[in-house]
Amino acid sequence: MGVSHVFPLCFALPAAAAMSAAAVQAQGGVHVTPSVSINEQYDSNVFSTSIDPQPDVITRATVGLELQRATPLWIASGRYVQDLEQFSDHRDLGSMAARQRGTIALRYRRSLRTSWAADAEVWRTGTPSELNEATGLTLSRASAQRLLAHSSIDRHLSPVAAGTLDYTVTQDHLAGHTSAITHDAVAGFERHRSSRETVSVRYRFREFMFTPAAAPTFSATSHAITAGLSRAVTPRLRLTLEAGPRVTNTTPAAEVSASLHYQRVPDMSVSYTRTQATVVGLAGVAEVQGISAAIEWPLWSATRLRFGPALLHTELGSARADAYVVGLDVTRPVTRGITFDLSVSSNLQRGGLNSITANPSIDRNVALIRLIAGPPSLLW
Repeated sequence: MGVSHVFPLCFALPAAAAMSAAAVQAQGGVHVTPSVSINEQYDSNVFSTSIDPQPDVITRATVGLELQRATPLWIASGRYVQDLEQFSDHRDLGSMAARQRGTIALRYRRSLRTSWAADAEVWRTGTPSELNEATGLTLSRASAQRLLAHSSIDRHLSPVAAGTLDYTVTQDHLAGHTSAITHDAVAGFERHRSSRETVSVRYRFREFMFTPAAAPTFSATSHAITAGLSRAVTPRLRLTLEAGPRVTNTTPAAEVSASLHYQRVPDMSVSYTRTQATVVGLAGVAEVQGISAAIEWPLWSATRLRFGPALLHTELGSARADAYVVGLDVTRPVTRGITFDLSVSSNLQRGGLNSITANPSIDRNVALIRLIAGPPSLLW
């Protein structure tokens, strides 16, 4: 049975299930929450190419399910989301599993002073650009996968001081290209100097391992020590700053994160980061700098507007690339359990990290209209 024949059924059944109950209390205290969305999307550059961009209209159904069980000591949850897509012109791109993402998580609080958390994630997609959150770089369509495992321990050492140990391992793989594994370990300490001010210090170790196609594995290690300050400048304005030296193999650089957050109507924030990241499918550690802003504005009748521009600069060896990203999202509840969402995004990339073109320019614009039955947050 082809995608075009299965789609009507895939739309109808999950939608009916999601709208019949936003959350179900199952036996044994397990909460079951379904969610589904139906949307139409216009993509001006389906293959994310700099030459001869191909537009298309995509019909998509997204089905999600979350299970959660809670006790006084721990909370366990599992979530799975799957996209089913049908293209108007490029029908061969249609898929019953265009995007799949599953997570499991466990939160355990041994006492009021100590808590432990662990989670894992599997993400498969045919749009690998989705895995380049840190760089905003655009990649052509291909099968990509991310595996992630994370664990952390938080300990309150006193009423005003706390320590954290955090570890994450991530594996990214793009079909026919380099695979990357990143080990990221952080030890941190913070102290509340007052109700308005918190200071912190952190040590971060990262190991990057790359396995190019038909080539031996190579790696790089990074050490960074940063000091941080979070201060409420006014009751509504908060400044957060963290910075320090970083050494990757024998190359020194700076690790920086800074933000201003103004909590009012509208809620506004602006942030700057300088850090390291891997780029899906490429070998090597990239240096990334970015500045971004976010505005969230409740309009009329529970309608919410979110606007977020960003400029990201990435360097990998002697190669350079800039990504200009703008996103606008408007959501409005239609009735209980049903939400309308309108989203428009634009991504312009100048330069490339592995392109044979001297200075490629990739322009991609996406407009999406969707109807969501159930919690929108469940569908990411």
